[in-house]
Amino acid sequence: PAELNIQEKLTPFSTVQSQVLNQHCVSCHQSSRNPIDLTSRQAILRRPGLVKPGAPEESKIYLVVRDGQMPPTGPLTDNSAALIYDWILG
Repeated sequence: PAELNIQEKLTPFSTVQSQVLNQHCVSCHQSSRNPIDLTSRQAILRRPGLVKPGAPEESKIYLVVRDGQMPPTGPLTDNSAALIYDWILG
């Protein structure tokens, strides 16, 4: 699918995964606990609307972070949100 063609020039997914998702998201967002699985790049890209490659402002994962809706423990740092934004922007 076209959604799997996301580029990783600005921020590789491994950085987003290790510095943001593993620390703030996957304790709740994993396939065994939640229908929104953030444990892998493939799982994220399979979920319609979660990431629109090249368009962070149209990607649910970025919007909920930017708007402070997630994580429920409190907003991410600007740096963590920027990592997600840059990864989606490609």
